[in-house]
Amino acid sequence: MGSEAQKAKLEKQFLRKAEFMHAHEVVAWNGEFGPVYEDPKVAGREKAEKVNRQRYGLLGEQLAIYDKYGISWSIWLYKDIGLQGMVYVDPGSRYLRTIEPFLDKKRVAQLDAWGTYPSKKVEDVLKPFVVSFTSILLELIGLLTEYRS
Repeated sequence: MGSEAQKAKLEKQFLRKAEFMHAHEVVAWNGEFGPVYEDPKVAGREKAEKVNRQRYGLLGEQLAIYDKYGISWSIWLYKDIGLQGMVYVDPGSRYLRTIEPFLDKKRVAQLDAWGTYPSKKVEDVLKPFVVSFTSILLELIGLLTEYRS
């Protein structure tokens, strides 16, 4: 998957991040990584399959790079409830049917930062906060710049 240019960029990004490891001849381990999979219930089956194929392809490219440079790794989840794991609980299982209303509420409120879905309701709540916070930060940066001058 992906063009040769994309694969080269991925490797270049890895090498930039691994500079310290190479310079000091130390062992590296990459933990806490992996794709977030598209949910067919939310995105639709066709879109989810297409996106997930691309994500599996990217994961394969990452693992090939780690293999090439002898990087040990641990993907973040082996088994979960359909968002990040390599295997997941049967969507029709009693367990998932039991917790589904809670998962739906989490999705609507965007409580999982790594698996958010666009929501006008959440956007309407957060946008004024982000605009205000950004304004305050820019003002502080301006004051710091004046102070340092």
